[in-house]
This record gives sequence, structure tokens and C-alpha cells, in this order.
Amino acid sequence: VIRTVAVHNMPDEELGAEMSPGIGLAGKVLLNKQTVRLDRYGDLEQPTLQGLAEHSVIGVPILWGENMIGFFGIGIEAPRRF
Repeated sequence: VIRTVAVHNMPDEELGAEMSPGIGLAGKVLLNKQTVRLDRYGDLEQPTLQGLAEHSVIGVPILWGENMIGFFGIGIEAPRRF
């Protein structure tokens, strides 16, 4: 699993949230260990924050060798896109 330990301008329930591989943006990055960029967060197979469905998002893994030790997730409100 991956756990959210720091947030900025995110819903309160996101801090401390744990995602399994494939769940939410963090879980998608954890599953593939690759950068994920989506014009619409709601296009994830299993988004966790329905209120942010129209946001554009980027998830970037932080790797130490072959191991993922963290990730950065950044989002922006529509109509802006990355």
C-alpha cells in the first residue's frame, strides 16, 4: 500500500489515506511505477475522490533503485490542463 503523509489544498480525508495498487492516482502510480498524467482524474479505473473527477492530474513516482519509496500527486481544476 501507499499512504498519504502530506497534503496541500486537498480534502481532510486524504491525509493518512492508504491506497492499494490500482486504487486512486497513488495506487495507479504504485501499480506501474511510472508517471501518470490524465486530463480528467475521473478517468482512472478506481478514483477515490469523486469531487475532483474533472481535475487534471499528474502522479510521479519517487524511486530508490527499483523500489518506489513515495510519489508526488498534483492536480489542477478544469478547464486548466497539464
